[in-house]
Amino acid sequence: WIIAERLTMYYRDFVNPDGKKVKRNSVAFHKYTLELMDINGNNRMELKLPE
Repeated sequence: WIIAERLTMYYRDFVNPDGKKVKRNSVAFHKYTLELMDINGNNRMELKLPE
């Protein structure tokens, strides 16, 4: 979550595919950030959440 939080702060003006600006601390933003990290193959294991 530390890595995800840093990305959230860095991409505070992030816009989702729907064209709506996502709030920095929103849950949807964290999910999308984790998804982007997984697609890029960066920190894949570290960001995997427990089931």
